[in-house]
Amino acid sequence: MKQTLAIGLVLLLLAGTLAAVGCANGQGGNGKQADLPTLDVGNKWVYQWLTNTTQSTCTMEVTGEDTKDGKDCYVLDVSFAPPLSPPLTPLCEGCLSKGTQMLDKSTLLPLELKGTCTQGSTEYTVESTHTYSFDSPLWPLKQDKQVTVPSETDKTVVTTKAPGTEGSCTDEDSGDRVYKIEAVEQVTVAAGTFECFRVVRYDGYGIKEYTYWYSATVKKEVKWTDHDTGDSAELESYSV
Repeated sequence: MKQTLAIGLVLLLLAGTLAAVGCANGQGGNGKQADLPTLDVGNKWVYQWLTNTTQSTCTMEVTGEDTKDGKDCYVLDVSFAPPLSPPLTPLCEGCLSKGTQMLDKSTLLPLELKGTCTQGSTEYTVESTHTYSFDSPLWPLKQDKQVTVPSETDKTVVTTKAPGTEGSCTDEDSGDRVYKIEAVEQVTVAAGTFECFRVVRYDGYGIKEYTYWYSATVKKEVKWTDHDTGDSAELESYSV
């Protein structure tokens, strides 16, 4: 389950999952309200992504707009150099090198991602889809707000393309998620010092899964950590 969730994070680097926690006009603090941010073609973010075996530079850029299941979406291209390892799903033994993601404009949550993994001469395609059902409107957002997603489903399909290895496998995870905006604090990373909303995502049992630090200045997270694996990422540069 954890690995399936992780692959969704890879191609959004939290841009969708909790871009919602930014504050309006770049201001934070108690009583402030967050309006839905707008992404523009050409917006670009570069992160240093750390796993227990790899340090990779992750570049994300908004390249266009499209629709998915009748919903207007932003399209983001993502690349990893060197390819990200270990694999983000048990169905794929390769290293993730690139992908494309679609974010719902109305929530900035990911609806779909398509990526490419390689291991030696074997190439895999990875396609992950995401569906959500909220117990209350996601927007506008305020400090101390809590949003529960009673049914958040992540489905990943991995297909091998190398001769003699053709085939596909599916992994699906569905369960409750709770997003809590727990604090506003100053965070320093390579890209600078930013006022950020600290957001924690919990599973249905109240166990921490991820913590994100989102800055409205960069329209994205400046830092995140995975409490299960210890993986993390920090913003190195951006252009918005």
